[in-house]
Order: sequence, then structure tokens, then C-alpha cells
Amino acid sequence: MDLEGFFDQVCSTPQHKWWIPVPRSIQEILIALSLSVPSSRAVPKPSAPYIQRLGRRLMLCEDNDSCIFELPKRSLDELQNSALRLISLGLEVIYLEQAKCPLAADPPSGFDGIFLFTKNAKLLPSLPAPRVAFFQSRTPRRIRPYCDWLQAFIYALNVSLKVSPTYVSSSGTLGYDIITTWFMDYLRKNPKSGSIPPFIMVHSKPLPLNFDKPDGEVPPFVEVSCSLGPASCHRWQFPACRDFIVAAISSHIVAIKLRSGGILSRLLTFQPEIASKPKAFWIGSIKSVVNSIRKDMVHQVSTPESSNVFWDVPSDWKSRTTFEANRPVVPPKQVKLVERQVDWFRYLYHYTRGSMGPMNGQTSIEYVKKLISMDPLAGNEAIDVLINIAREGRLRASQGMQEKPIVRGGIQVVCWTSVPPVNIHLLKRWNKALIRWTVEPYGIAVLKTVLKKLGTKPVCYLPPEAFNRLSEFDKYRFQKHKHPGSTWKHEREWRIPSDVQISSLKQDEAFWFVDKLDDALKFTTFVSTRFPIYVLEHNKFLFV
Repeated sequence: MDLEGFFDQVCSTPQHKWWIPVPRSIQEILIALSLSVPSSRAVPKPSAPYIQRLGRRLMLCEDNDSCIFELPKRSLDELQNSALRLISLGLEVIYLEQAKCPLAADPPSGFDGIFLFTKNAKLLPSLPAPRVAFFQSRTPRRIRPYCDWLQAFIYALNVSLKVSPTYVSSSGTLGYDIITTWFMDYLRKNPKSGSIPPFIMVHSKPLPLNFDKPDGEVPPFVEVSCSLGPASCHRWQFPACRDFIVAAISSHIVAIKLRSGGILSRLLTFQPEIASKPKAFWIGSIKSVVNSIRKDMVHQVSTPESSNVFWDVPSDWKSRTTFEANRPVVPPKQVKLVERQVDWFRYLYHYTRGSMGPMNGQTSIEYVKKLISMDPLAGNEAIDVLINIAREGRLRASQGMQEKPIVRGGIQVVCWTSVPPVNIHLLKRWNKALIRWTVEPYGIAVLKTVLKKLGTKPVCYLPPEAFNRLSEFDKYRFQKHKHPGSTWKHEREWRIPSDVQISSLKQDEAFWFVDKLDDALKFTTFVSTRFPIYVLEHNKFLFV
């Protein structure tokens, strides 16, 4: 069976109620206790597993009052009003019977399940019965736009849209973020569609209690979490519990790519309630699945009689999508490599570098949207960053990256160096924390005389106490220089406290530089430029 057949199976899933309502009296107790804060360090706060165990005991008791004595000795009266207020705003507790909290040890015999704190539970009966979850293990930090797993993910999403199931997703990993970003984009494009998009959002942290919406608007999706308020587990436990809840709520599972021996592969193959669910494994993940299960179970995964389906992305879809995404903005022109002498000391250089994830100034949502759209520049490699700069026609002045200002006081600047790309080894350092090089051989060179006229000046390498002695007009030039920890003179840096309009430069005042010829050809595909491109691997210029 291919993926189309799998989703036909999803569409034919019979309607059934997969959750059980919780009596109002028990809801009040669980919500109130979850909101409680210990009055002293001697009294520990109630954990999420404790809330789960308590809920089971209350559900089993014929007389709920007989279980109250098991609660910690604290007054619930002061919390009752808060619980009632949240219930009136739409907070409910539902019970998921076909699952159990892996952290709530020693449950009563014959009674498993998870209590989920839920916002907008009244929408549950109106959601389509088939509930599809997409799983994908954590990926390398550098994502290429046409990597196999990303194409498989987008293809699976496109196929699933034809049957409109209820999507079950979360956040915190790229796989979840792809689904959630697509859904939020759907809401933005269809704000008054009148239909309720089928979506269940599983929070990887305690359920947020922000019920305030403009004009009393209710978001058309359901939000759930196994914990509420301060009653939570340790933060390292949330990801595994999140994955478990997503898999438990769903009726069908699409596994895009699984890391061999990872949490997800074990969850989908060993957890009894989840292993029996219909699953569609992308063919690229077969090896991971097989390596994750015992040898005597391999035949159970691969037999035609099982509910597991293995699929691949059709080659015609790959080629069509790649062609559409790579269609050049500017038709490529005839190019040639020309050898020409360069007086490197006449120029200043602005280097770009790739980004592991969103670029500086780009939100996570914008980054994921570009990946979903198969944008060929979505990988945010150094050449992609340079292309975006050339398209915009300017270098933006910046305070810095990751909330670390370049200049004391957060003054916005554009940084330059007098070190040419042929001597980039003088600048290049490996940053262990960010797992990348400090600079890469991509950027733009502009005549020093031109930049001086625009206000570019060399950096002042001074001890910290000298900062206040600089005039207000020169403070953007300050760079701390103190042995042995802060020594930056090797960067030979210049700065300008404003944007630089590249589009206003004359043809003979600047040139681009890239590392490889393939990078130069990619550049000419997406940018119409009058500046030549210096290709370092050939030590020649590419003229368009």
C-alpha cells in the first residue's frame, strides 16, 4: 500500500469516542490541587505523576469523599474559586483510557489512563474521527531545503490534506513545528472561513492559562497537557511525555524519519497501545525501525497483514517540486571566468556566514515557512545569506546576534574588516558553543575610499575604562582590548553606524566574493547584479 492508500484507510476510520468525560467534582479537585503552591519547603509541591495517581483513585472510589483524606494536609478552599473560574472559562479535564502515565508508578490494578487538562474540550465531538500524528526525530542543526526527509514530510502533508483528518501535534522539534506552523498559517489565510480546522495541540509544558482573546474569540483548536500550573515534572521529562501523549491521542501515525534506537523508534514499536496503531513509515526510516526492534519482531513489522505501511516519495513529485522551487528569479545569463589583478588593500570586506536555523532577524515561524515552501534559500547557508543581502540591496546595521550586542550600549553598526578573503585564515576561528566558524569566505568588498565618505571608521581597541572617555559620536568604534581574554586586533575591524546602500554603489566600486564556482552560479541564478563575483577556488572573476 502506498501513502495515498494509507490515507484512504485513515478516512474510513469509524467514529468512536476516544476520551472519557471526568465528573465535575473530580475536575475541581485535580485543577485546584494542580494550582496549589506549597506553604513551606517542608511540604513538596504536587507533581504531575501524583495528580495522575490521585485522579485514578478518585475515579475508582464509589464515594469520592472517601478519597479526600489521602490528599496532602492543605486547604483546598482557597483554591476552589480559582478552579471554578478556570472551568467557567473553558478549562476541563478529560480522561484518555488507552494510555498510562509512564511516570505515575504502581497504578491500581486494571486501571490505566491519562488525565489531560484541556482548553476548548467542547470542540472535541466536532473534530474528524481520524487523528493523524507526524513523527520525526531531531535533525542536524543545518537543514538543507531538498534533504530527503523534508521532501517526504511535505509530500505526506500534501497527501493528508486530501482527507482532512484531525492533526495532533506539538512544538519544540522541527517535525512538530512544521505541522503547527502550517496550521497557524491556515488560520491566518482563512480567518473567517466558518469551519473549524481539525487540530489538537499537545503542549510540551504545563497548559498555559491565557484565556483572554480579543472580542471573546475562541481559538478553533483544542489544547491539552498532562500538567497544569506549578504541578509539573522536571523539564527533561517533558519531551518524552509530549511524544507519548501525541502518539496516544492519535489513531494513525506517519513516521517521517526515526533515529535508530531513539525515543521515538522505541515508542512507536514497543509501547503496546501505540505499536498496534496503523502506521505509515517513510521508506528512508525502515532501517531505523528494524534496528530499533528485536529480531524476532521484524516479521511483525514487514508482513502485509500488519497495519504498517512503507512508502516513498514519487520521483515525479520530487522532480516537479524541485523544478518549481529552483525556478530562477532572473533568467541565468552567459557567464565567463576572467583573471584580473586585485589590489586587496584598497578595499574593506563584509563577511557573511551561514546560520544553524533562523537567520539574525528571522523568526522561527518565518524559517519553518520557508522550509515548508521548499524555498531553495531556506537552508540559510552563507551563500543564501549573501543572496538575500544582494536582493535587498543593502547591509542592515545590527546590534548583534543572540542578544549579545556588538558594541557596548547596543549601537547598531555594519562591521567591516581590512583582511581580504585570500587571507581569511587570519580571521577564521572555530566557535565551539555555536558549532560553526566565526567567518566564511562569502561577502562583499567595497572600496575603502567610498566607505570612508559614508562614515566608516576603524575600531578603537581600548581597555574597558577608556569607553567613557570617547565622545558620543565615536563610542560605536569602541572594542574592548585586554589581555589575555579579550584580544581582537587580528580582526582589523571598521564600523559604520548606519545601513549601507549597496544598490547605490557604482559598478567599479565593489565586488562580491564566494568560495566555489557552484556558489557563484547559484548567486547569478537568483540575483541580477552589475558587480563582478570573485571565485576563490579559481582566483578569478565571474562576470555576468
